[in-house]
Amino acid sequence: MSNHLKAYTGYQKRVIKGVAELLEERPFSYKKKNNNHLEIKVKGIDRVFYTSATPSDHRAYENFLSDIKIELRKLSVEEDDQNPVSTLPEKPKDARQASLDKITRTIIKRIRMNIDKIQKDEYDALLSHDTANEETIPKLREALIDREIDLALKSKHDADYFPPGMIKQRKLAIRDNLDFMLPPIAYYHEKLKDRLDQACSKFKEDQPDETQNPHSDHGDKEKEESALVQPDKPTEEKKGMDLKALAKAKRNKRLSEIKQLSKSEIASLIEDFQKALEQKHEEDILDLVTQIKEKGVTLAEIQERLE
Repeated sequence: MSNHLKAYTGYQKRVIKGVAELLEERPFSYKKKNNNHLEIKVKGIDRVFYTSATPSDHRAYENFLSDIKIELRKLSVEEDDQNPVSTLPEKPKDARQASLDKITRTIIKRIRMNIDKIQKDEYDALLSHDTANEETIPKLREALIDREIDLALKSKHDADYFPPGMIKQRKLAIRDNLDFMLPPIAYYHEKLKDRLDQACSKFKEDQPDETQNPHSDHGDKEKEESALVQPDKPTEEKKGMDLKALAKAKRNKRLSEIKQLSKSEIASLIEDFQKALEQKHEEDILDLVTQIKEKGVTLAEIQERLE
């Protein structure tokens, strides 16, 4: 039994198998929710299907599949309206096509059973590759499909020849399922950003002196240069002190002071504050990246410590 299915009840495993047989090559995904219910999503159908850990009655399994069949019929009608049926008779499948279709469904099933590991491998690849970019994930998925196809063809007892066009069409079907079951690239980017933010906080907690010194030295140097170049501008220094005093003041006092400004001035300040926040965040990230490079630490090592 696959480790992936050990968390599911016998009834839920039966449902998963039944849905796979019903949908054949149509992409779908499933996962267990916190309330122990099984969630199933089918590509092209907006509705999400749920079933409990155990059947509510002897018709529960049939009723669940019937719900999916109803939605599939609706989808089929919509697709027929958009694509009128051709008057040409459909060509019967030859033995090679039938064999390749069976291989495709087997590969999709194997991928679905190992989808958690595949997702983890993709995330780990982004962490471990210094040259990771927008093409990393698509290339990994393409390589996975190529390996699965090659392995399946080599394990066949008969040496049928499959035209490249036929193989390409099957790869597209597998890729369609793989992309539906796995998260989009944006998901990994957001996860890496969160991990980097955690790493920033961790470094600042563990090495407060090292993270503060570069800012302190840089700030002192700027103050000294500013004093040499512009010795006759005490008013600007006073404005800086007033801003800090305003930030430390009680909220009512702060609001009272701000309300003395015009609406356009307040809006301009809000925009400047937001820009300053973004710039400071970007500076923090650059400082951290510099420290990581100087210390010879990798993101994978940081991730291991954070887990």
